[in-house]
Amino acid sequence: MPIVVFIPLTLAWFGLTETQKVGFLFIGCFVALLPLVIKEIAGVPAAYLDVAVTKGASQWQLVRHVLFPVAQAGIWGHLRGVYGVGWGWIILAEVVNAERGLGYLIDLSNRRGHTHAIFAVIIVIVAIAVACDQLWRLGGQWLFPYTKQK
Repeated sequence: MPIVVFIPLTLAWFGLTETQKVGFLFIGCFVALLPLVIKEIAGVPAAYLDVAVTKGASQWQLVRHVLFPVAQAGIWGHLRGVYGVGWGWIILAEVVNAERGLGYLIDLSNRRGHTHAIFAVIIVIVAIAVACDQLWRLGGQWLFPYTKQK
């Protein structure tokens, strides 16, 4: 489903506020991330679950002590990917009724015909996104040193 379809929905729910933008980004990231997390958890080898059940683990203990710990490195990687895609959605969210921030600068520059300023704001957004992506990558290497993260 294209992310753009959530804009009218969040406008109806939250109105023309900053909450609408946050809601739009949350829904978009959640919808993109949910199937990836489900796939990652479904990919946990059955042997781990069998051992835990043999030791008498409850359903909650299986989730907390087996499924999540085994899948968390993969989930971290998916979070990094969705976070990266979310930066593109931020630009989309910022052009709807921008009152302040980078979206406001884009709108103001557009109304004044300062195309170079629009490109400057976009470059700033890309620089922030790249820096955040590198922080996610370093965080993944620190949290999960046993995986090969690129």
